[in-house]
Amino acid sequence: MPKSDDKCAQCNKAATDATSRLKRCAKCRVARYCSRDCQKKHWKVHKKVCAETAKSAQNEEEEEEEEEEEEPAQSIPDSASPAPTTPTPTTKATATPAKPAATPAKPTNPANKPSAKSKGALKTTILQPFHKLYVKRWLYDRDTEDVYQLLIDTYRLRVEDDYVLEGEVSVNSLYGGGNPLDDFMEFLKKCHAKKNLLPPWWTKESDKECLALGTKAGWSSLRSAVEKGDIIEHYKDSLMPMQLRMMGEQVYGRGPGGQSGESMLRMQMHSEIAGVKGVTTQLDLSSILKQMGKK
Repeated sequence: MPKSDDKCAQCNKAATDATSRLKRCAKCRVARYCSRDCQKKHWKVHKKVCAETAKSAQNEEEEEEEEEEEEPAQSIPDSASPAPTTPTPTTKATATPAKPAATPAKPTNPANKPSAKSKGALKTTILQPFHKLYVKRWLYDRDTEDVYQLLIDTYRLRVEDDYVLEGEVSVNSLYGGGNPLDDFMEFLKKCHAKKNLLPPWWTKESDKECLALGTKAGWSSLRSAVEKGDIIEHYKDSLMPMQLRMMGEQVYGRGPGGQSGESMLRMQMHSEIAGVKGVTTQLDLSSILKQMGKK
């Protein structure tokens, strides 16, 4: 028999038997729906509560992982002297060449410089990122893990934009109640299809490592949705959402809501040359929505 609270969050329909079980929200695992249509209709109401619920669950997972990681360390005495066999694995580890995809890419552009260390900041930053976008080299000369993180966020913000602007939800995406890992792999295939869009060191192993980052709890979890405000807060950069959207346009061949970011890209390039802080009032969802309303 279904539980008394086993009802659709949108239409209040209850599951009548084992063949009509309600599907849980893939992000928070709490809200239930009888169909994807109901999930789409209820998303605007549910999304804020969903984020808080998922965040709470994520914190619990991280605490459990930390406890598990601490257990092995407790079994090793702090005062233990090195065993006779200790040098052997050390020598082997040194002799074994590191995998190219796992080694952080060394910035070759002299314009690059280390970013200020702050919570959520990238390990490296590049000057004139909009110029890099123009020549389709935005992912070049960055730390390996930074590239993985930026690709995940390009994908996640695009999924959010497609839902908000067009009501489009991929069956396999987080918003569609499917497995977002499969949907993200399709995104990576599109990246591969664009010549030189991915950095030259990228291999098939890089696909696996990028996907692995998305399976972990934390900021880059592909099971967590993001919005523009989340991106700005994480990167401490008001222009990062725009950069991610422009990168997404290069991957998908069209911008959010079908709008082109070409004119804004040129404006930002001009601002970079002039040394003026980039304009943040354009390529924003609010302006795109207004343009769509005029059609």
